[in-house]
Amino acid sequence: AAFFKYLYDRMDYSVVGQNDVVGVVVVEFDIDAFGQVSKPELTFPLFPALDEQALRIVNEMPRWNPATKNGRPVDCRYRLILYYF
Repeated sequence: AAFFKYLYDRMDYSVVGQNDVVGVVVVEFDIDAFGQVSKPELTFPLFPALDEQALRIVNEMPRWNPATKNGRPVDCRYRLILYYF
């Protein structure tokens, strides 16, 4: 729930209204075993202003609770899909 609140609080939907853009932006990034976010990349861009916003949101993310495997923290790749309607 906290993750979706983080996204909601940082999304600027006025960009959509100003440009009549509808669709999705997909950003993939790494989360290391310490919860640090790195290497964000657009894998499905939509519109420059929305693409920039998606990258900004990912770059500003605080540390996560890392993924675990057999009870130990591990690095993982995450895919974030942002919907603009």
